[in-house]
Amino acid sequence: DEGLIAESAASMTSGERDSTYVSGNAAMIFRHNLDSSVATINKEVWDNSRVMGLLKGPDTDTPVSMTYFEPVLAFNNDHPELTKAFIKSYMEHYKQIYVTGSRGTLPTRSDWHSDEVFNTPIYNDVTEKCLPSMQFPTWPVKGYYTAYNQVEGELLLQSITQEILMGNDDLEGLAKQTDEKIQKALDEAK
Repeated sequence: DEGLIAESAASMTSGERDSTYVSGNAAMIFRHNLDSSVATINKEVWDNSRVMGLLKGPDTDTPVSMTYFEPVLAFNNDHPELTKAFIKSYMEHYKQIYVTGSRGTLPTRSDWHSDEVFNTPIYNDVTEKCLPSMQFPTWPVKGYYTAYNQVEGELLLQSITQEILMGNDDLEGLAKQTDEKIQKALDEAK
């Protein structure tokens, strides 16, 4: 109502949102992985960016954030030594995916937190403000990952935000509609 969010934001792609923020034309951005590549584009924006504390709704006293894990899983198989070799190699070279690839994700190993790439105000804010409340979206529900992929792939959770940004103020109706879509994805994944 106060015009704090541009109407065009609802239809922006993530790249357009990033570009608007990095160029200094937006005061804030909702982003799960703002990475250090911002510093190479606009050092002033990167130096002045911080992470807000987690938001919480009216139904809880404790904020919760959702995170995910990298899909490197080892199961019992006929090639345990090959599996161990793959995991060892992955962990030895994993850091470069995030350092040179500017992925913006938290390091998997705690001994990497002190690395200059991860020792920034953004990463420190996430570590202090978000990590303590993060939960995996797919645990402990068995068989949920297929449905989760459906929910994520169809942007079911993001569509409610887009509706609100476009002026839909029927929050109960939007919540009901989103719940129904998610339930359908869960049912179809069984």
